[in-house]
Formats: sequence, structure tokens, C-alpha cells
Amino acid sequence: MSSNVKTIIVAIISLLLLVGALGLIIYFTGGGTHDFATFYLTYGDQSIMDTTSGFVLNHYDENRFDVHYTFDDKKKNAYDVEIKGNDEYSFTYTVDGEEYEFDGDLDLTKYFNITKDETFFTIDGKFNINSILMARHNGAEVVLPENLPEHAEYFIMTVKSTTQDSKIVIYLATVPELEGIGLPEEILF
Repeated sequence: MSSNVKTIIVAIISLLLLVGALGLIIYFTGGGTHDFATFYLTYGDQSIMDTTSGFVLNHYDENRFDVHYTFDDKKKNAYDVEIKGNDEYSFTYTVDGEEYEFDGDLDLTKYFNITKDETFFTIDGKFNINSILMARHNGAEVVLPENLPEHAEYFIMTVKSTTQDSKIVIYLATVPELEGIGLPEEILF
């Protein structure tokens, strides 16, 4: 093999390695939109590396979030999950004639049926603003404001690495529950 052929092969291999390295950098920086992600989540086939808005959980199944560390994926239980109210949707609601505030200071984590494992956590998607506030008040009837939107980002979930100064913020959106699809009793052809 001549030295020109060897030079061309080395150049092609070097170029492929460079393109691969650039691809990894682009992937872990979200196309350059944020810092290099050393801590991230996956939800199904979706990678979550930065603040995410409008995230809708599967209402009919458990929702699994896998926790990853880019350089040390062997870390176990090295994260915390917290869900709070969203200040953008602050409102006053009533329980047994007493008024309460819904805002960003309200820690709602324990009302979200979160199951935490070593490398992932799950959240039951069967919730809405009313069911979470009812759970907070031990099942008591909650009276919400009449003009409250059904579809909104009422909740902010923060997943924090306990070994790094990293966190991922996910704005959880609620959607109206579908009651079902009605079919006529008789179909004519």
C-alpha cells in the first residue's frame, strides 16, 4: 500500500472521529442551547437535559423517568425529586369555608405518588389540580376558582443531582381527562 493511500485512510478515520466527537457535543448541549449535560433524564425515547415546558404525563399509565450521569452512570440514588406549585398560576381556593393559596411556595411532592428507585423514578399520571389539592387536604372537598383553566402548567418538577450542582426543571401541564368516546347503539350501512 502506498503512502498516499495510507494518508487518505488516516485522514478519513480522523475526520470520522472528529465528526463523531462534534455529534456528541451537539447532543449533550442540545445543539448548543445549554451547557454540556452531565446529568440528564430520559422519558421513553426522549432525553431531557434542560428546562422543559408544557410536559404532559401519560394520564393512563405510570410515567418512568430514568436518571443518567454522562460520565458515571453507576451512581445510585444520587438524585432528589421535588414538585411545587407554579407561581405563574397562583390562585386562592377554599376548603371547608377556609381560603388557601396555591403558589410556588407550596411543596406538593408527597401528593404525587412518586416511586423512587436507584436509577429511575415513576409518577402516576392520574392527577389534576383538584385531585392534588384534595390529597393535600385529606380528601376534603376543594372549591376552585370558576375561571381556572383546565390545561395549564400548575406544577414544577425539579430533579436535582445530589453529587453535582445540576438540576432539571420540568413544567408539568395538566390536561382535561377524556371521559371516553361514545358510539351509537346501532350503525347503519
